[in-house]
Amino acid sequence: MKKKVLFTIVMIVACSMFELSCGHETIQELEQPKVTAHNPFDFVGEMHNAGLDAVMHAARITKSGEFSHEEIEYLTREFCQTVYSMDERFFLSIETKTEEGNKDTTEKECLSEAALKYYEEIIQVAETNDYDYIRKRFAIFEEEIMNIPQGLLTEYDTVFLLCSIAIGKYSNEYWCENAPMTKGLFASLVVGDLIGAGRGIAAHAVEIVICGAIGGVGCGLAAAGRAALGPAIVSSAEAGLLYAAAQL
Repeated sequence: MKKKVLFTIVMIVACSMFELSCGHETIQELEQPKVTAHNPFDFVGEMHNAGLDAVMHAARITKSGEFSHEEIEYLTREFCQTVYSMDERFFLSIETKTEEGNKDTTEKECLSEAALKYYEEIIQVAETNDYDYIRKRFAIFEEEIMNIPQGLLTEYDTVFLLCSIAIGKYSNEYWCENAPMTKGLFASLVVGDLIGAGRGIAAHAVEIVICGAIGGVGCGLAAAGRAALGPAIVSSAEAGLLYAAAQL
């Protein structure tokens, strides 16, 4: 059975490069910013959506009824390990070893005041339950953060915010297509993904900083992507499976 699950995951990873689109009436008209650069963490968002498909599909073919947190974590680990071994964007050029992340690290302790304010605004936007508004505001956040004057945000601030936004915007696309726009539900799904990603990054802050400083930009991106991917997928998959069960 494990071989079947792993085969399913590998096939979904191999076919994971896709585009999602969805239209929804906005609560506020916003001018779309002229994007001059792509978020370097978009690949993490892509794998987040592929991971949701893989984990939820594997869960459905291996068991019916309720799913425990441990079962979802197991399937997520299998997916992530496959991605880390196949996708060079997640390869690390150095290794850092800590036990259970950095236990004394939290978002508030690591983020500067300016970054924390951005993060709170990002969460507030995700809570609006409006697909188009979230999409446009996230694009504005990305543009601002990638072009903010040097010194106003630390390198860790930038990594934390851009990686979280990448997962949030892909989550926005995924749930727009796969869940109804019931008031409260859509927002809770996207917010849950953002919080899961943020907690994962914060728990591995030291590794991310070391990888970026010693291993270079690519290594720092990979370390942050690894830290954020699993927790965000677990959060999404749990919510998605609960929603699917409620429809039965």
